[in-house]
Amino acid sequence: MDGVGPGSVLAERYTLGDLVRADSGWERWTAQEPDLARSVSVVVVPSWDERAPALLDAARVAAGLDIPGCVRVLDIGADDQCAWVVEESLEDSRSVADLLHSGGLPGDEVRRIAGEAATALEAASARGVHHLRIAPEEVFRSAEGTVKVRGLATAAALARVEEDSAAAARTDAIGLVALTYAALTGLWPLDAPATSLPRAPRLVQGVPAPSEIAAGVPRDIDTLCRLTLADGNGPSSPGDYAQQIAPWSSRLIHGRSTLPAAVADPTAPLPVAPAAEESAQPGAPTTTADAAGSAGASTPGAVGAVAAGAAGMAGTNPASNATGAAAQAAAPATTPVTTPATTATKAPPAASSADPTGAVAPRPRPVTPTGLEPPAPGVPAEPLTKDESKVALAIVGAFVLLSLLVGLWGVSRIGSQSNFDLSVASRPTTKASASSAAPQPAGPQPMAILSADGFDPRGDKRENNQLAPKVFDGDPATVWTSEGYRTPNLGGLKDGVGVIVDLGPNITPQQVNLALGAPADVSVYFASDRTLDGALLVGELTDANGTVSVPVPAEAAGRQYLIVWFTKVSQVDGAYRAVLGEVSVLG
Repeated sequence: MDGVGPGSVLAERYTLGDLVRADSGWERWTAQEPDLARSVSVVVVPSWDERAPALLDAARVAAGLDIPGCVRVLDIGADDQCAWVVEESLEDSRSVADLLHSGGLPGDEVRRIAGEAATALEAASARGVHHLRIAPEEVFRSAEGTVKVRGLATAAALARVEEDSAAAARTDAIGLVALTYAALTGLWPLDAPATSLPRAPRLVQGVPAPSEIAAGVPRDIDTLCRLTLADGNGPSSPGDYAQQIAPWSSRLIHGRSTLPAAVADPTAPLPVAPAAEESAQPGAPTTTADAAGSAGASTPGAVGAVAAGAAGMAGTNPASNATGAAAQAAAPATTPVTTPATTATKAPPAASSADPTGAVAPRPRPVTPTGLEPPAPGVPAEPLTKDESKVALAIVGAFVLLSLLVGLWGVSRIGSQSNFDLSVASRPTTKASASSAAPQPAGPQPMAILSADGFDPRGDKRENNQLAPKVFDGDPATVWTSEGYRTPNLGGLKDGVGVIVDLGPNITPQQVNLALGAPADVSVYFASDRTLDGALLVGELTDANGTVSVPVPAEAAGRQYLIVWFTKVSQVDGAYRAVLGEVSVLG
């Protein structure tokens, strides 16, 4: 792009570094902001590009959202040469595409990434903002396991894509299913958007199910991919998709990751079960593919698509015909063989090219003998010699003798330290000791809050929405206040106002804590949708003030939204207002 290069300074503030991507006239650069000593990412388009105004408008909309699972827009601007959008840096994160090129993801982690991305997009959808261009390059995972979606609203503006709200929600849901499919198989099932992953083979009814290409695919996700990508059904929105794949592993709380170290570190290759590969020559023995022994591991390799695509075009299922295929000498076949976890290996990314049918040509590897299992760990491959056998027997005998001596000593000590006092006076002491020795169960832990909005269903649908995120910023001194009214009962204009908090679909709340800034009558509800209709009332407080707690019954499990509903308020700053400093949910 003319006038833009390494070292260029935008708005006398952002110094461009490396070009990360150039696509269809727009570019993405790394940059430094010396004033704040931080790294950022900058999207740049020429000022004469007809997409520039739409990009800036989309960025303004996205900047108004504060959703933890979406990349934040920090700044926008334009000059005579270009228009730009400044986003938070993801230098400590890797995209799903990069993770797949490095070896793939296990099934449980795929579910978590897709679920967290769906939850973030549902929070944006509730405010009328959509993505429309979900791809493996737009979803990122940090070293701590945090999942973030990049390009909310702006990716669609760059691609010149517009849809109404219902169609946009469905498009994002399909994109999330495609993302899941790609994370499980290493293949992209859609025609758009473009991605660095190879395309999945095309069959008459769509694409093969993930289970026909990869090993260890969860059954519910396999069915969901089949319904969405082959039958044209499936989820209607990101929230619908999140509910269908829930629950997933615990999300991050206050920056702490609950992921295993091997999964949390995106720089370390993850164990993966490579797909079966074709034999190098027709009629050669069936190639054995090593599979990871741990449950839930999935195959991202593109090479497995060859067998799946060919068999699918012929109307056969490679999973059900693996045995019969081995007998056909005229056509190469593949037979996945599961081996112990100790022999699991990571398949390198396959160098491949697509043929006219969409299948991917594999890169052959050395053929290993079939029908032979590796020896168990610690067992020698050759028989022991006579001298070695004597040594082994002596060691075993020594262990047996030592065990016998320890057992006899233990039996002799039975009762030696006992002092059975069956008197009545001693019994309370015994009970107290037993009670004090019992381990105390761990209490409920704070749950993540995705977003918060003002809630005014009886009025103009807005109630100081811009202040609502302050109720979960960790600082009770920063507060949300309602609009001002003339009387404690909200001027008789409505029966209540409040705040609605999005907790995501994967929740089991046990307690709600509120920090109230002024006396008020307040009710606490849990709802499945952003409405009081059908909501579950879990607590009512009269003239409450300060920090209050409300226990939550088990019936609230799975209800995504917490509604704090004020029906009577106090006078604050010359008007009657509801004041809420902090909301926390334990579960």
